Amino acid sequence: MATPLTDIVRPLIKSIKAIQMYGAQHPSSKNFYEPLTAKLSAFLKKRQELSFQVEQFTLMYAGNVVYEDFEKDTSLPFRLFRDGIRKITFSEGMTEEEMIAFLGCVSRASRDYDVALGLWEADLIHITFYVIEEEEEELQYATPKQTIYNVDYDAKTEEIIRREQVDMQTPVDVEVTPEEINVLKSDVLNVERFSVIPTVIATLINFLKTEQSQEIMDSLTELLGRCVDNRDFLNARRIVDKVEEYTGINTIDKFENETTIMGFTDLVNIASDETFNEFIAFIGLFSKKSIPFFIKLMAHVKRPDRLYAPRNRIAYIAQDDVVPVSNFLNSKDVPTVINAVAIIGLMRTKDTTTLLEPLMHHAHPDVRAEIISAFENNGTGHHIARFLDDVNPTVRVKALQALTRISYPQLVEELIRRIKSKDFRSLEFPEQKEHFSCLVANGSKEIARELEKILCKWVLFGRRRYRTMRELAAMALASMDNPDSLQILQNGLKKRNKHIRRACAKALKQK
Repeated sequence: MATPLTDIVRPLIKSIKAIQMYGAQHPSSKNFYEPLTAKLSAFLKKRQELSFQVEQFTLMYAGNVVYEDFEKDTSLPFRLFRDGIRKITFSEGMTEEEMIAFLGCVSRASRDYDVALGLWEADLIHITFYVIEEEEEELQYATPKQTIYNVDYDAKTEEIIRREQVDMQTPVDVEVTPEEINVLKSDVLNVERFSVIPTVIATLINFLKTEQSQEIMDSLTELLGRCVDNRDFLNARRIVDKVEEYTGINTIDKFENETTIMGFTDLVNIASDETFNEFIAFIGLFSKKSIPFFIKLMAHVKRPDRLYAPRNRIAYIAQDDVVPVSNFLNSKDVPTVINAVAIIGLMRTKDTTTLLEPLMHHAHPDVRAEIISAFENNGTGHHIARFLDDVNPTVRVKALQALTRISYPQLVEELIRRIKSKDFRSLEFPEQKEHFSCLVANGSKEIARELEKILCKWVLFGRRRYRTMRELAAMALASMDNPDSLQILQNGLKKRNKHIRRACAKALKQK
């Protein structure tokens, strides 16, 4: 069961990742930090203060680890620790504006950005932090001993000239060929592009505000191509945004073809999360005609954690037009069908049910499981309930989990019937457990009496197998966490049947 603290830490981390990907004003980011602010404010109203101790890769609360991330490129604790922050404190009275400002500071992934300095400049009243100053760090460092040599460089030079038989009378030819000059220019450009290009872009954009000449447009278009080739999507996005803002010209059109988009194959599995997130933000500038190419590109994604971002971006590009995506529902390639189903689910249109209903009996269980997720996004519980009789146990479990999250009270009587049936005891434990979790999530407090009957049922045959039923019923009563359910467990501690007593004691202990 989630604790109040995990309900704060999880959305905190998700808010930071969403802001890194989309920016603070994007609806996806708001969906995380608005509930986060509400939950944290409710916590602070009761406790007045919440402090996290910052270790190198972990966040600690009251001496316990509440979050850890050992990847230096993505770890929030590491980013804070690196910049000297050892403690973060949230106080009662914190506003949403302060939370947004705080998230904006800690979500900056640049290595050159000092989080501590950013928080200090933000001047947040109800979010404070403690920083270890440099002089507080005890460094065990001693200057290495170095041997000093007295070298006669003139004598050494003369020795080299004699050894190599250099004729000092022959003039040195310093003439450089045009080809060598071009190579040198190319080398200089490659070395300087990351420091020079942003400055050049900013200068040209400033000129573009007042002088929309073809020469400036050509220069920016050329720079855009270079940025894309160099995988510098941050500056590429700046060019596209500003050119469209000042001139109304769509410079992204030249990249909206299959050859260019399939050339991004290396980016969907790139190790750098920063580059990947910048790429995802960049493709949000593309139009609907690019959707088929991006869906084909997704077939090359090897990391499951990289699937949601491009799917969500494609759904954003499509808006309410399902046609470019729905054409892939009939594909013979299972991963392509799964991606199409997921994107349609994220679009949340009125056509979702109509499009996906014919696939509910698809031969591949992964497709059926993804359809459940799509229906969950659209809140269509009655369609998800049809998967409870699926032949695949993984699909059935996913359906139960989805119905637990979205709440579908009409299912309560059917769940009780299934739990009480003889076939139920032949199911694997995870599926049995999900039935009880779904029952608690969808039922009212009256189901406590049904759970009590299951807990205390007198069994003549199959008593060993029925112990699991008692334990599941007891855990379900504990998760209800109301006076009636807890009293049933307390009464169970006094029963003559030792298995009932053990089930109740275990449930109360885990509560």
